[in-house]
Amino acid sequence: MRTRAVLFSSALLFAAIPNAQAQEVITGEGEHGDLYEIHVPAEWNGDLVLFAPGTSLEPLTLPQSFQDAVDQLTPMGFAVAGTSYRTLDWDIDGGAQDVKALRGLFGQQVGAPDHTYLWGRSMGALVAVDEAEKSHPHYDGALLLCGATGGSLAIAERQLTTGALFDYYFPGALGFDVLDPPAVLDLDALQQAATDLLAEDLGNAVQADLADWASDVSRCCRRIWGRTVCNPGCVLSTPLVLDLDQSLLVEMASVDQLGLPVAQTTLSPFLASLPGDLQPTGLPRTLLDTFFGGTEVVDLMGAATGVGVAVVGAITGNGWLWDTQSSRFPSGNEDVVYTGSRDDAALNAGIARFSAHAGTQQQVAHNYTPSGRLRFPVVSLVGTQDPNVWPFNVDLLEASTEDAGFRDNLAIQSVQSAEHCAFTPDEQLGAFLDLTAWVELGLPAFEGDVTGRQVPAAD
Repeated sequence: MRTRAVLFSSALLFAAIPNAQAQEVITGEGEHGDLYEIHVPAEWNGDLVLFAPGTSLEPLTLPQSFQDAVDQLTPMGFAVAGTSYRTLDWDIDGGAQDVKALRGLFGQQVGAPDHTYLWGRSMGALVAVDEAEKSHPHYDGALLLCGATGGSLAIAERQLTTGALFDYYFPGALGFDVLDPPAVLDLDALQQAATDLLAEDLGNAVQADLADWASDVSRCCRRIWGRTVCNPGCVLSTPLVLDLDQSLLVEMASVDQLGLPVAQTTLSPFLASLPGDLQPTGLPRTLLDTFFGGTEVVDLMGAATGVGVAVVGAITGNGWLWDTQSSRFPSGNEDVVYTGSRDDAALNAGIARFSAHAGTQQQVAHNYTPSGRLRFPVVSLVGTQDPNVWPFNVDLLEASTEDAGFRDNLAIQSVQSAEHCAFTPDEQLGAFLDLTAWVELGLPAFEGDVTGRQVPAAD
């Protein structure tokens, strides 16, 4: 990553933006059932920000991160519009169509903006890239936050690697292999097993909290095409993994093909909230938080510091990309030679092998693999140790822009963080203001570490 320009003083742009409060809010339902919101401040500066959210466990809702963007940008004069998407599934093309439709609705109901910026978060960053590469004349710039911009196929390949390794090291740990779940899965029994396990270890005094915590197990598997399809790893972020052998988890994490980023172990807020006499300091295990719950890890024995959070990040999030029961995997590992374990020969002889299904591979790659043809300024803000969206995503995006000859239109900024999308408001706003200054003033955005950045207040 090269460094260019100097860090833009956002105060320069603040001076050009009126201080306005949101006055008009337009809500409705899109053509395909998505919900949308449009916020227009009383003193609109003429610019529109289209918000593309990440995945959600709640249907037809706009996340808190959308409201945070509204609260941050509308007082500065920006109009902000967001969509819930039509589905909870990993549907990049559908999400891009919903964003495109919202852009049209804004033009009809408010008017044509002077500038239109895409603001994509997590999976939404890949939606923003899809829309930007296919509909680039309609946009002026894009901000990608903690983006899964390596593309769906690259993410699916990492899921297969992690799922196969987990099933090798911990066969049947959940009562089934994650890459071969049963056609009918008793989710209630799985949830109860998780609750019972935690209650045994931590005591009945926290039974109610544990029941709520364990309930996320039921969210890990869905009925798709008449089959049970499990996210290869969502279930592994539940309390059932308390009984995993710590040393085997460390060995699994050491396999080179996982490409784990350096991560930092953090204490689970759930454990931190327990009374002192219930702190499970004697458990020689790794405790994992719930699916999409920050995937924080407490390593109770001090071993494998930082490994657990990266493993969880590898096997959670970005799921539902293939039908595990028909083994229609978009990628295969037939020719992969695994290295970095204590016994590579045994690992390579014993790990399950899968062939890529050509139709599924084509479908996943189409939905979506960036071409790198970024024809306008794009700023990507990433966490260096993000457990859900690993750094390989931005590396692949950067490589694709170099191959396509559009690297000069991409600026990469990083924040030292071991959590998903854990940016401060100033770090996030600073990246956006760098983008607007690049678009409107021709000042190339800074590239490099922006940890702790502070945006000067308006006069």
